[in-house]
Amino acid sequence: QLMEDLWPPSGGQTWRLIAQAVDDGRVAFNRACVHLEPWQVVSYTLSVAFLTLWLRRIMKSDRPMTQRIRAAVFSAVRNIPWVKAQISEEMEKARKDLEETIHESDRKKEFYKFLPERGLPPDAIISEAELYEAMSEYTFYDGRVSGVMYTDYDEEHRKLLEKIFTMFAYSNPLHPDLFPGCRKMEAEIVRIVCSLLHGGSPSCGTVTSGGTESIILACLAYRNRAYERGIRHPEMIVPITAHSAFDKASQLLHIRIHHVPVDKNQRADVGAMKRAINNETCMLVASAPNFPSGTVDNIEAISELAQRYGIPLHVDACLGGFLLPFMERCDFPVPAFDFRVAGVTSISVDTHKYGFAPKGTSLILYRDVSLLHHQYFCYGDW
Repeated sequence: QLMEDLWPPSGGQTWRLIAQAVDDGRVAFNRACVHLEPWQVVSYTLSVAFLTLWLRRIMKSDRPMTQRIRAAVFSAVRNIPWVKAQISEEMEKARKDLEETIHESDRKKEFYKFLPERGLPPDAIISEAELYEAMSEYTFYDGRVSGVMYTDYDEEHRKLLEKIFTMFAYSNPLHPDLFPGCRKMEAEIVRIVCSLLHGGSPSCGTVTSGGTESIILACLAYRNRAYERGIRHPEMIVPITAHSAFDKASQLLHIRIHHVPVDKNQRADVGAMKRAINNETCMLVASAPNFPSGTVDNIEAISELAQRYGIPLHVDACLGGFLLPFMERCDFPVPAFDFRVAGVTSISVDTHKYGFAPKGTSLILYRDVSLLHHQYFCYGDW
């Protein structure tokens, strides 16, 4: 009869049982601490509080735990007086070597530090510029420099650039109403490259100042898209061979970055990418090709992951964007990498790499305008 009266307990009985359990715990805790002095209780309490706050700060860090532990160990070792002195000595040597290397080709070793009292005539400025141009001991004209310049020197091409620079030297593309020609040129560049990469009529994009900005803007768009979907701490999954601009975007935009390994062919490990996907993943990354080894990731397989989990896939084709399409036309076996792959949602392409444009131009392209809108910044109260 007693068990029937107590089980199942009513609402009031439940609260009484909970209160009794809490009181029993309080009494047991006080008995366990009866031998402690008040100052010990306060000290232990503060220690636990500080430890909890420290652990909370560490757990909230965007860097992986192993990386944080390694950094903490290295930092502690570097602060050992003998090690610190050795590091300072080596750093000073490196600084001097670097300074000597930088200024080795500068025979004058003289620097302008202030504006001249009077403006210099054009001939004097040109003569000074010629001296600066002659400082370089290396030339890319003979093809002995890896990367850096991606266009063979051609006098006719140089004259064309010179003429276009002259025509638009006093233009400001920020004001398309005053410079509609600049607006039209940018729009045509975007459409031409979208067509080259098999983007449909909804495809779109913007002209940027370089591949790094193109990548950062893509990351910005996907971070904002994640925010819109309620993801507060977005993450991106990036092969270790991808461009370091993704790491830069990670720091600038507070996107946690997961680096995944590559297989024996230096292509992204698709299985590792799949295992890294979670509810916070805002984008996947593939390269066409990557810079370290020149291999194209298995974009079709990564695309299947992107479609299965509803995650955007960015393809960094800054290096190959103006090579791979034409290689395909010449019957080279080119792996699928562009908008023909269903899961690819954006592509970065450098027009200054094999596109005959000068350094400082690139493109970020999107499959449709809804993705582009996430890239925008708007502030109407300024």
